[in-house]
Amino acid sequence: MMASESVPNRTVVSITDAHLTLEELLDVVAGCRVELAASARSRIEESRGVVSQALAGPEPVYGPNTGVGHMKDSSGVDVLLHGALTLR
Repeated sequence: MMASESVPNRTVVSITDAHLTLEELLDVVAGCRVELAASARSRIEESRGVVSQALAGPEPVYGPNTGVGHMKDSSGVDVLLHGALTLR
């Protein structure tokens, strides 16, 4: 093994409601497998519900159905066209 390579201290880092420690982050960088804990999955599902509810309404939602930054006043179609043209 080269000196710059590292080996994770654990085989799995679990994403929970707590912040990752520096050691956990370094283990992920070193190739450790990452999994979502049930509590994190539940919070993600709750958040997705809030976004879905907002998207079902008549008002634009910054990001999901508008552009971001200088494109914030653009519709989703305009944003897609802008992205396609700038990738050329």
